[in-house]
Amino acid sequence: MGCGVMTGYGSVANAAQLKKGEVVAILGCGGVGLNAVQGASINHASKVIAIDKSAEKLKQAMQFGATHTILADSYDKMRNAICDLNEGEAADIAIECTAIPQLGDAPLALIRNGGKAIQASGIEQSIQFNCELFEWDKTYLNPLYGQCDPKRDFPILMSHYKNGVLKLDQQISQTWSLEQLGEAFKALLSGQGAKNVIKMDLI
Repeated sequence: MGCGVMTGYGSVANAAQLKKGEVVAILGCGGVGLNAVQGASINHASKVIAIDKSAEKLKQAMQFGATHTILADSYDKMRNAICDLNEGEAADIAIECTAIPQLGDAPLALIRNGGKAIQASGIEQSIQFNCELFEWDKTYLNPLYGQCDPKRDFPILMSHYKNGVLKLDQQISQTWSLEQLGEAFKALLSGQGAKNVIKMDLI
C-alpha cells in the first residue's frame, strides 16, 4: 500500500485529478501501472487503456479494470491506436509507469491538446525532450507517491479494498523466502509478475 498502490492510484486521483468520463492511457502494467489502472477504473474513467510490450501483462490489466489494451510500439502508432479507440481524440490523461528513461516523454505524445501527462515511475536520469510534444497547453507532472497523503488517502484506499473494488491480494504474483532473495530479484528485473513478496520469519 505504502508505495506502488498509492503511487499508481494517486497519480490518477490526485496528480491528474481525473474527472468522470475522461480517457486515461497507462504505459507500463507492472505494480504501479496496475494500480493506476485501478485508480482510473474506480474514479470512473470512460476508457482505461493499458499499454505494455507484454501480452500477458495486458491480459492481467484487463482483470484490474482496463477497458482496452494496446501493445507498446512507436509513439505515433500508440497515439493512433488511442485515437482509433476514442473517436479520433488522444487521451485526456496519460501516465508513464515503466521507469525506462527513454520513455519519460511518452505520456506527452499520447494526450490531446490541454491534456495531462504524468511521469509516475520516478525516472531520475537526465533525458532529452522534444518540446513539440508539449504543444499545446499540455501539463507534465512528476508527482511523489502520486501526491498521496497517508492520513488522507490510506483510509480511502482501505475502504476501496474492503468494498472489493481495489484488488490488493490479486497483485501478489509469487511469495519468496528470504533465502530465495536472489531469485526474487531476478524475477523482478525480468518483469515477471506484478508483485513479488518476500516473507520473513519474525524473531
